[in-house]
Amino acid sequence: MNMLSEEYLIKTILSKRQDMTLEQLMEEVNRRMEQNPFLTRAGALLIILEEERLLEELETRQEDFTTTLIGNLKAGLKHLTVKGRVLGLRSLSPGERLAVLRIGDRTGAATVLLWDEHSELVKNMSPGQVVRLTDLAVSENRVTGALELTPSQNTVSETVEDDESIPPLASFFRTPSQIPWEDGRPHDVKCVLLFPWEWGSSKAGNPQHLVVGDGLTNYILRLWDIPALSPGEIKQGDVLLLTSVSKREDFLSSTSRTTLGRAEGEAELAEKALKSLQPERDLLVAYSDGLKTICVDETGPFIMVGPQNFSQNEVVRVFNSAAVSYRGRPRLFFQKAVPVKPENPPRIQAVQNLEERHLGRHDLILDCQLLRTGHVSEASTRYGVRPLASIWLRIGGSTYPATVWGETAYRMAEISEGSALRLYMATARRNRYGEVEIIVDDETGVVFRE
Repeated sequence: MNMLSEEYLIKTILSKRQDMTLEQLMEEVNRRMEQNPFLTRAGALLIILEEERLLEELETRQEDFTTTLIGNLKAGLKHLTVKGRVLGLRSLSPGERLAVLRIGDRTGAATVLLWDEHSELVKNMSPGQVVRLTDLAVSENRVTGALELTPSQNTVSETVEDDESIPPLASFFRTPSQIPWEDGRPHDVKCVLLFPWEWGSSKAGNPQHLVVGDGLTNYILRLWDIPALSPGEIKQGDVLLLTSVSKREDFLSSTSRTTLGRAEGEAELAEKALKSLQPERDLLVAYSDGLKTICVDETGPFIMVGPQNFSQNEVVRVFNSAAVSYRGRPRLFFQKAVPVKPENPPRIQAVQNLEERHLGRHDLILDCQLLRTGHVSEASTRYGVRPLASIWLRIGGSTYPATVWGETAYRMAEISEGSALRLYMATARRNRYGEVEIIVDDETGVVFRE
């Protein structure tokens, strides 16, 4: 048996700590991994052993003391040699200056930044190999706080024999459901590709979007240009290994340090994620303008993403679908949809009176009356210059201000005051003055009510 395997470490701890159960030990390990996202399970177990003064009792082979463990890295250290398993790599592409290498050992993982000519150090490397790099320096990423390694003119890289003390490749990655939201740190993630979302082009400065899942929750993965593996080379059911991914709002996003690869031997995870797809469901097409389609069922509205050519008020049956929230709005991805005529079609549940529980939601269906429209102007935003207009709406017995963004501002300006409207995918929130405000944008469907 490998003396540094997780099984051996667990057995050793429990044999010395009669007062600790396996469940308590695993809770402690998970707590430490949440506190330090770069710590592996084996690394957490070793730290517990050291704290319990049990580490000296392990019968391990003699370490190479010229090699620094990744878990012992400190900002400012220089002339270090590290050995670890390649978790991912991002080779130098035309027009770029930075190549990225992610490696891990039994104590954690770190990113090696390779500028310009140093990118040759990753030549002939592949994920899963064990490599040694010499004469490295440690610095701290000021944005994420992660420690990163940089080479010197004397840095040398070499592929070495597989070391059983270094955990297998997949064990360095956690599923999206296992990592915390917006903790400001990058994470190494494994997930299953469910649907490609062909929206935008990375060459034009826009990200590609993929729908990924882990069997528990589905997420949008926003991918900026990843040269190691393009989205066209991956297919549904592939298990993706992504390094240095951020988890923001309700989606995952790549960073300048992200590498993308595929995992082998993860059939169980792939099967679990694919089984989470809903075989079929009936939806009412509530809004369709040729550019977007909004459908509803008893759970609420969805923006349909997939092959579609449906008419308003038509009922469709979608197959192998996944509901995904992106920037607060639910989207429905599916493989196939056909029109049907069920006996009990889905009904629209519109909000007649705004209540506190509706605030902060982006997926409201509002029945309202347009009281007044303002002039369309322009505002500079982080998305560029956008049209906007102020309007006033009556919902129930109350009047609310509303801001309309995008091309919808021009369309709302043409609607007669006093018109009865239904808004699909509207947002309700409190503005900086504490007042309730409605937000309407280009993802909002606007229809007339009788």
